[in-house]
Amino acid sequence: MSVDEAHFLELCKTQIENKLQWGPVAHWHNEEFEDLSADILDKTGISLSHTTLKRLWGRVKYDHLPTTTTLNALASYLGYENWRGFKQSSDPKKSRRTDPASKAKKRTVRLRWIVLPALASVLVIWLFVTTREVTVYDNSSMEFSGKYVSKGLPNTVIFSFDVSKIDGKEFFIQQSWDKTKRVSISPDQQNASTTYYLPGYFDAKLIADEVVLKETGIFIETEGWMATVNREPVPEYVLEKDFIRTGGTMKLSDDKFETLSGLPDTFIQGFHYYSRSFDIGGDAFTLEASVKNGFQSGTAMCGFTNIIMQFTDGVIILPLSIPGCVGELSLLLFDQYFDGKKEDLSAFGCEISGWQKVKLKSGDKKVVIHINDRLVREVTFHDDPGKLAGMRFNFLGAGEVDYVRLLDDAGSLVFNENFD
Repeated sequence: MSVDEAHFLELCKTQIENKLQWGPVAHWHNEEFEDLSADILDKTGISLSHTTLKRLWGRVKYDHLPTTTTLNALASYLGYENWRGFKQSSDPKKSRRTDPASKAKKRTVRLRWIVLPALASVLVIWLFVTTREVTVYDNSSMEFSGKYVSKGLPNTVIFSFDVSKIDGKEFFIQQSWDKTKRVSISPDQQNASTTYYLPGYFDAKLIADEVVLKETGIFIETEGWMATVNREPVPEYVLEKDFIRTGGTMKLSDDKFETLSGLPDTFIQGFHYYSRSFDIGGDAFTLEASVKNGFQSGTAMCGFTNIIMQFTDGVIILPLSIPGCVGELSLLLFDQYFDGKKEDLSAFGCEISGWQKVKLKSGDKKVVIHINDRLVREVTFHDDPGKLAGMRFNFLGAGEVDYVRLLDDAGSLVFNENFD
């Protein structure tokens, strides 16, 4: 990155800090970066992971340059059309070109543009410190861990912790990034429990006065494949007699689906497989699967179908629908997000009522997607996704899965499910 680009990036970050009023960045925790990630997605439709943001603010060591997508997202968050627009509005050279004053004054202008950002940063930090009380906790010896009560779903996790020496007003355990899933705790407690209703890998958080004291990974596994009808706050677990995994496909029985067809459009049928037995990295795998969605009427006319792969530090969401609904799709490939309202996702439109072959390959920080043997997207990502935790297939309608295969970076088959 050139000196000028670096200057504009620092100026952009300073404006974002000023916009947020969250205090000195040195005191930010994971939660602040996660909240900023969510706010950028909400305001711009662009997904920047909290790890990417920590890298930009120097909290995670990373030697690569920010991508154009990242810079455009930051500029858009500040209300500019793109990164070029931000630079043009902030470029001091324009002032120098239109100022007819003497060379001495020009030198003063140049000096001002060098000094003022530094002074502004100092002033901003001073204002943050004097207007917002920021509490910093020493969590080096703090205990926070979870114990699983059972296998399968639902699953209660009993957390052990000690916040007796923390001077705080409110304490919580939060299941994941979702602030609605919290349990209030008191300083005299050492244990608290919370129930997880869906499988997955979760970063549980110990929180004092909205400051994340510590995090611990919670891995809720399935016992083989399981099926749910996803409702809030508690999903419906599909019984064995209504869950078919033989005859070459995985699907709900016709009788079961008939009882669900009158539900509102929030109904999502999900098939889940989460296991610690996967030894696959997010940058070294191939997924092959075949899916279809046979019910296309009423609220399920679009045949929305998602193939989801969750890793310990990243997620892939690959969407499919009929061609006429691709504007409603969203594609997430780790730290790269594509909104069908702003991007051309027409390649993910297909005759979803028939079988669709999907191949998703990741390696050398690149994800390549083929649908029915046709290349539809090739995307470079930056953050380390971690290890595979599991996968799910979500359908708005009568979804079926024909086969699922996972291969490692050497091309060896490590998971093979044909539902025979």
